[in-house]
Amino acid sequence: MLVEREGSCGARAALAPVQAAGRAEDGEQRAGLLPQPEDILAEATVGGAQAVNQAKQIGSLEVGKKADVSIFDTVKPEWQPVLNPLANLVHASRGGADTVICNGRVLMEGGVVLSIDEARALREAKVRGERIARQSGLWE
Repeated sequence: MLVEREGSCGARAALAPVQAAGRAEDGEQRAGLLPQPEDILAEATVGGAQAVNQAKQIGSLEVGKKADVSIFDTVKPEWQPVLNPLANLVHASRGGADTVICNGRVLMEGGVVLSIDEARALREAKVRGERIARQSGLWE
């Protein structure tokens, strides 16, 4: 997801474009006309792994594959109401995983990134973003 990883932690990036495909123009999901949350999640995981030619190593939880798991705290307000957790994840989630495990390594726990110095990474991103904006003429 946000951190250095081995495995399919880039799945969130693959989920965003697929997420938009699952929404009707008027914001309503019409059964049978649009992909269901299960279909969208499968495209983001299994389909994402196939897209990068890694389906034998990642994309689903199976013996012998790299296990990447994101755990979400569905008690938080942004998840309410939880009538269908997969629909919430696909259509309304803004990220916010509580725990992320990639290839057996805990990278985030309790919403805290453990694998990098998050404050340092954010400072560096700000510096680099400002430099790019200046060099492109978008910001002086």
